[in-house]
Amino acid sequence: MVVSAIRYGSWCHFFGARLVTLAMDMLITWIGISLLHWDALVVKILDNVIVVIANYVLSKLFVFRKSKDV
Repeated sequence: MVVSAIRYGSWCHFFGARLVTLAMDMLITWIGISLLHWDALVVKILDNVIVVIANYVLSKLFVFRKSKDV
């Protein structure tokens, strides 16, 4: 029972973190292309770098942290 609760919590944190970075992705793309009128390729390259770093940081902080109970 405890194992399934830990896995469920990990999945929730994983998908929550990915939803946050999806929102970041969409916001950065919209700002870069629509508001700043930058080249779409440049915006997507910068966007991907930022999102990959954010995914890594969020995963380290929230998803793949070591539990004290296990």
